[in-house]
Amino acid sequence: MLWCTDIERLTFRTARALNNGEYNGEFINADGEDMDGQDRERKAELFGNFDVSYDGNVSDNWRMYLLSDTGFGDEYAISAAINPYVQDGYWLFDTAIRLHSANDRYELVLIGRNLSDEIVAYLKIRARVFR
Repeated sequence: MLWCTDIERLTFRTARALNNGEYNGEFINADGEDMDGQDRERKAELFGNFDVSYDGNVSDNWRMYLLSDTGFGDEYAISAAINPYVQDGYWLFDTAIRLHSANDRYELVLIGRNLSDEIVAYLKIRARVFR
């Protein structure tokens, strides 16, 4: 969901995902266990994020872009096993500040990722800042 506020160039974005995936029917894992009825691995039941961004003028020749991104993931199994390794629920906080010339010839960008210093098991790289 995108919400453009009454304040010019200030936007809020949010998304939530619910996932109730499980093995349905016989599925034998690498350890010989039947996973029928077990939750799927690498699938958090709840995930969401909330972004706030502002893009405005600093002067006639310079612009500034600010972004704050907060994400939440519920706990999930990392492996397909009856007693799997589990990724605990987590919060991630990212932020970015971009100062750039109006003609985009010069820019200074400061990016802070995972400011909450969480260790999270991922399958792929997540690109969120300045997407």
